[in-house]
Order: sequence, then structure tokens, then C-alpha cells
Amino acid sequence: MAYLIPELRNLDYFLLVQDQTQQTSITTFVDHLSKNPYIQSVVRLDISKIKSKENLLTY
Repeated sequence: MAYLIPELRNLDYFLLVQDQTQQTSITTFVDHLSKNPYIQSVVRLDISKIKSKENLLTY
């Protein structure tokens, strides 16, 4: 089985959030996601530390 990010194969979904306008607090956004009963956990990742970061679409 192939994984998008092999070193993070225990995660099912990835949501890349970038706010270039500084209008949204990422911390607040993560807090709101964490409160959703349908989401088990929310993890903030530092993309620069991911070995397979070339698999992600970043602009």
C-alpha cells in the first residue's frame, strides 16, 4: 500500500492551511476543528520537518 506521507501513515487525512493574509488565526482554526465531534484529533505539523514533503501540494 502506498501512503501520501509514509512517515505519517497513521493519519487518514491531511488539510493544508495557509493564511497569507493573516486574517485567520491558525490556532483558533485548529481549536474549532478540535471541537467538532466528528473529528477525532487535530495535529499541527511543520512541513519543513516532513521527509516526504514533495508529495504535498504547496504554493
